Amino acid sequence: MIDSKVGSNFRITGIGEVLWNVFPGGKRFGGMPSNFVCQAQALGANAQIVSCVGQNQLGQKSYHFQKHVRSKHHQSPFLTSIQTGTVRVQLDPSGHPKFEICADSAWDFIPWPEKIVILTSTASAVCYGTLSQQSQMS
Repeated sequence: MIDSKVGSNFRITGIGEVLWNVFPGGKRFGGMPSNFVCQAQALGANAQIVSCVGQNQLGQKSYHFQKHVRSKHHQSPFLTSIQTGTVRVQLDPSGHPKFEICADSAWDFIPWPEKIVILTSTASAVCYGTLSQQSQMS
């Protein structure tokens, strides 16, 4: 566990996908950097996500979920024309998942303004997601 005195000074930035895993029984918030930031925050680190979500129902739900589980300093801008990322998950009869990653998701279009450059360059640790690395822009 991170010492509370160190925790506030230890800053983690997660960069990459914010998404919703769509199971037959419902949707679950996810994305590797998002999950990593949630866990780091729970352990006392000052953790933030740099990502992008669509200006749709799932984007709004992502924003509220992040606000609920993290500090108010998260970085997830809205894009009007791009959908929030989703991954469809089907389970075979044995319970093993098969994933279908939906293309052209908001995580493919993460903007990189100066405030993000400063945030990432001054972080104690940075965690990169793999899905967002497919895009030239992200």
